[in-house]
Amino acid sequence: MAAHRKLGRVFWIASVACAFALGFYGNRLKAAPRSPAAMREAVRAALSEPDTTVSLGRIADAASALTPENLPAAIEALEGQLTTADDAAVSLLCAAWARIDAPDAFRRVDKDWPHRWPRTVALREIVEVWALREPVAAMRAVDELPHSEWGAKEESIQRLVRSWARTDDVAGATSYVASLVPSSFRRELVEGIARERLARAGAEGLMRWAESIPDDAHANFKRIAFRAAAQQLAQSDPVAASAWVQKQVGRDYALDGPRVLAAAGTASKPGSSVGSAPIQPDDGATRSVAAPADDGPDPRIRTHREPGPTVPGA
Repeated sequence: MAAHRKLGRVFWIASVACAFALGFYGNRLKAAPRSPAAMREAVRAALSEPDTTVSLGRIADAASALTPENLPAAIEALEGQLTTADDAAVSLLCAAWARIDAPDAFRRVDKDWPHRWPRTVALREIVEVWALREPVAAMRAVDELPHSEWGAKEESIQRLVRSWARTDDVAGATSYVASLVPSSFRRELVEGIARERLARAGAEGLMRWAESIPDDAHANFKRIAFRAAAQQLAQSDPVAASAWVQKQVGRDYALDGPRVLAAAGTASKPGSSVGSAPIQPDDGATRSVAAPADDGPDPRIRTHREPGPTVPGA
């Protein structure tokens, strides 16, 4: 699992680099529309370029110049070189494709692309763009991915939740994650939402988000969300984290607070009555360690989905 996470970080860095390239080249190309024939040749030449830096720069150029008229030619060129295309090139072109027609892009990649890895790369990029505009529609499409495609499904869900949490419908993203099978994978998604809340709404927004989850949410979901929020807050504002945890004393969902503060090096107030209950991971078991064990993703995520709570707007 550690190797999987390391690989995920590598691809995340590549994605950031791609986004930078797209933004860098975009402005100077918007005024130069390309015919389908010119687009086809541009994509083919870019994918054939042996210098990766030059190749990605040209792909960024092409992606920025995509229109509904020249899109089919660009995708035809990409599909002709899928087995050798760089992941970053696939990501750039598919993200641009999704901005034009995300549902069509998802359907075509899912049904027609024969190679698993390019399909996984493409689907996660399409979902990330789609979810910023229509998260519910993107969610329904991801739900239909088969269990045999768990890699694509897992990465698509991660991108879905990340984008969804960046919209005004963070409550929808939270309810969706709450509806998934309890697992370390679900816990990681909750942690992702907490990071987005802190980045976009600050400490107060993060705390409101965690507190808005119903106390009776299925499978200790509020406890998991509170723990994730406390972890993020303890890293960014230890004083606020300590005060918040103290305020929640006596509530079942806040039992992990003291250990979260201890793990972050944040001392509790002298004389605190907060207990030292062991952290409870997202699988129903109780463990007496500072951090929950990683049980790996649960491939039953769709067929065994539990009903999620109705989360108020955070």
